[in-house]
Amino acid sequence: MGKMKFILILAMAASIFTTPVQAGLYSGADLQKLCAAYVVSGGSTQSTNSQNAIDAMQCYNYIAGVVDDSILSLEHPRFCPPDESTLRQFVLVVFEYLDNRPEALHKSGNVLVRGALNGAFPCNGSAQ
Repeated sequence: MGKMKFILILAMAASIFTTPVQAGLYSGADLQKLCAAYVVSGGSTQSTNSQNAIDAMQCYNYIAGVVDDSILSLEHPRFCPPDESTLRQFVLVVFEYLDNRPEALHKSGNVLVRGALNGAFPCNGSAQ
């Protein structure tokens, strides 16, 4: 009985170190799929197809969260949009960025959103 317990614990510990971990809720590919529903709907989170509406809303809300976090980081703002910018504009910028970088879609959605917005709205005129 003791040997079986040891083997079980060893197997569980090994699985912790071999399980792939993604840093973030969504990958770029996940976010691209969600935001495609938003773009196809004409920038609306309303749709006759309930899955498209859910996907569009998840894209919109995810990007809103990244934007809020980035803008509220007053010590080191990650991007500096004009005051008249809209969340719809941010979603479209991110979608175009993802669409033009298929090689990066495995990366964290958070990282890609920040990269897209930093490129479109750099602080102090310095795009990365």
